[in-house]
Amino acid sequence: MLEALEGANKRVDAADKMIASLKEALNEALLKLRESEAATTTFKARAASAKEQEEWMRAELKSAKEAREESGRRAAKLREEVAGLRAERMHMREALARAASRAAAAEDKAAGSQADLVDLKKKMAAFEQRMAAWEASREVQRNARATRREELEEKPAPNKECPLAPGCAREAKDLGLCEAAKDPASRSGPSSPARARGPSRDSSDGCADQLVAGGAGGGSSDGCGVARAAGGS
Repeated sequence: MLEALEGANKRVDAADKMIASLKEALNEALLKLRESEAATTTFKARAASAKEQEEWMRAELKSAKEAREESGRRAAKLREEVAGLRAERMHMREALARAASRAAAAEDKAAGSQADLVDLKKKMAAFEQRMAAWEASREVQRNARATRREELEEKPAPNKECPLAPGCAREAKDLGLCEAAKDPASRSGPSSPARARGPSRDSSDGCADQLVAGGAGGGSSDGCGVARAAGGS
């Protein structure tokens, strides 16, 4: 009986030991389970964080893609603007070159026009001087012709072709005195003494009065000393 009791005690002790071992194994299993649960929680948290990070990365990638597309559109627009600016710059350079060419041509033309203007002023001054000299000469000739006309009207001499001396015929014709001398009625005023006396016997050309009046002309043989002295003919 004692042996059976001792055997039962031994079996109880073995069972206690087994129970204690099982408790330890159970505690270890519970500890590992807790660690596994903690690891699972950590993994889940990490997975959730990774998912969130992935979603964030995808959002960032999408935003970067959109930004890249917008940057590409802006770059294309900028390239178009740069191309337009380059074309405008080229047109401006061509316009500036044309303007410079026109300015140079205008300067050359202005220089030529200035030279022409100076030459024209010189020519105008010379022309005015010639005109003044011509007017003065014309006035002198007009006065001489008037003086000669008065002299010829005062002392005409009868002649078949011209009442005046042959040497004075051209001048008298120019003065319009031939016809007036041929027609006494056309002359105004009283008859001159020379017409009343007729031709002089001392002169073969019928211009005695002109010879007398032309004595100052240096004793000319054509009786037109006065005409030569006064009219320059």
